[in-house]
Amino acid sequence: MTPLVHAKHRHVNYFHGHPLHGMFSLIASLILTGLIVITLLVTTAR
Repeated sequence: MTPLVHAKHRHVNYFHGHPLHGMFSLIASLILTGLIVITLLVTTAR
């Protein structure tokens, strides 16, 4: 069975990550965590 994508080398990576992708995901997860904490504090304060 032949692969759908014909590459000259097996180690060729087609999906190169952005250099700041880790920083973007870290900031996004921190913002999401902050929103969850704020939501929990607001609901427990009532």
